[in-house]
Amino acid sequence: MATETKNMDRRWLVIVGTAMVQLGVGTFYAWSIFNTPILRMFHQIVLDKNGQAAAQQPHLGAVSLIFSIGALALALSTIFVARLVRRFGVRRVTIGAGLMFGLSTLVISTIHQASQLWMFYLFAGVVLGAADGIAYMATLSNAIKWYPEKKGLISGIAIAFYGLGSFVFKFIDAAFLGNDVVKNLPTAFIGWGMSAMALILFGALLLRDAPDVAPANQAGTIKNHEFTTAEMLRTPQAYLLFLALFTISLSVFMTGIATNLGTTLAGLSLAEATTVVALIAIANTIGRFVIGALSDKLGRA
Repeated sequence: MATETKNMDRRWLVIVGTAMVQLGVGTFYAWSIFNTPILRMFHQIVLDKNGQAAAQQPHLGAVSLIFSIGALALALSTIFVARLVRRFGVRRVTIGAGLMFGLSTLVISTIHQASQLWMFYLFAGVVLGAADGIAYMATLSNAIKWYPEKKGLISGIAIAFYGLGSFVFKFIDAAFLGNDVVKNLPTAFIGWGMSAMALILFGALLLRDAPDVAPANQAGTIKNHEFTTAEMLRTPQAYLLFLALFTISLSVFMTGIATNLGTTLAGLSLAEATTVVALIAIANTIGRFVIGALSDKLGRA
């Protein structure tokens, strides 16, 4: 009993660790800043003397597909997270995902030719996206279980840091790229990957698996039924949630090409487009935090 009480008193450390992990995995949503450097590396974009696009980008769709594949892998990987956490524990699962994240960026830093685009699809898309989704869902669901009486607030804090990752790393990635974005692209990939991996691994060290029985239930209240994945998929509410999240996420997926939209359609410089996307990211972050807290008071529906 004394050990259990001590764990409950120290559960705030789990939230700190979760925030660090979410900050690290949220950096994936800053990906659009790499699209133009990749296109220039593949010689698919010509710039004028002012650094503005002077030719069409016929393969922007092929390059932006990297992020789309990553987003799909992220979504699909979350289905299996609960089983992984039950078997290995949240700390080990998160550490494994962090290592996958970092190693995938090391691999893509070696890509130099358009014929190797499939490697971006595999390592920056499938592997990195899956690692991102596993770490995201494992830590988020674990944090909520530690604070069942404040689900909205805790989920809001966690995913706010997830959104904050894209805001912060827009500037960090831009700094790594510097003025010669093609020459510095490998360094930028490594710098981003190692920074994000460090956040994920350090955060994972603070994680503890949530108790099987939530504190609120120990006081004598009715315990909520924990649905398995198979049980969840047999409920109509699951598909209504899928539809809601899909429609909401359409705007989020635009971040995969947001920088390119700014540079090619609005005539912005790369720095200006980065700033605009960063503003979108910080607004997204604030919205997550505020709505999470409000949902505890007003109800999720």
